[in-house]
Amino acid sequence: MANKSVHSKFGNSFWGAMEADRHSPFRLVLLDSYAALDRWPELEAAITDAFDGASFCDGIDPALPLKHSRSVIEPECAGLQHVIALNQANQVQGAIFRIAKSRMPDTYEWEPGFFFTLKTLPVTDRVKVASAIMELAHRALKELGYKRIVCAMGTVAGARFLAKQFGYVNEPSSCQANRWIKELLGPA
Repeated sequence: MANKSVHSKFGNSFWGAMEADRHSPFRLVLLDSYAALDRWPELEAAITDAFDGASFCDGIDPALPLKHSRSVIEPECAGLQHVIALNQANQVQGAIFRIAKSRMPDTYEWEPGFFFTLKTLPVTDRVKVASAIMELAHRALKELGYKRIVCAMGTVAGARFLAKQFGYVNEPSSCQANRWIKELLGPA
């Protein structure tokens, strides 16, 4: 899907239309920690809804998505941005937290934060929103020169989606069984 980039009071916005409901477009915004903190009550409700009843991967505490997401939007995390999907009414539809704004020399791996979409979205729209969020996150990291993502998966459904849609591969280490790799190949 070709997205049009625009600037708004929320930062950089990227528009996409959900084909299933032409009256329900969504847009992606890259929020800094201050803007995400301003939206925390809504983000908190969305995260709680998204992970409620989820089947978590081994070693992941069900309280962790909310706790970790809140910690990475603190003002001292100014070097981070967060991809948020909003509908026409400016309501959160999904997000991924902890996307770098810059890269240190000789650093080529990144570990993003939690990723989610609302359970209330129709399945086809959920997939479109999730795909758009991840495509923008991958592009932002590639443009900074990151070569790979190394992360733990929070939920079984998230692991399945990211493996199938984006080629994330489970590569356990001696210290961590829930270790996933995504190579950021090709042009940004």
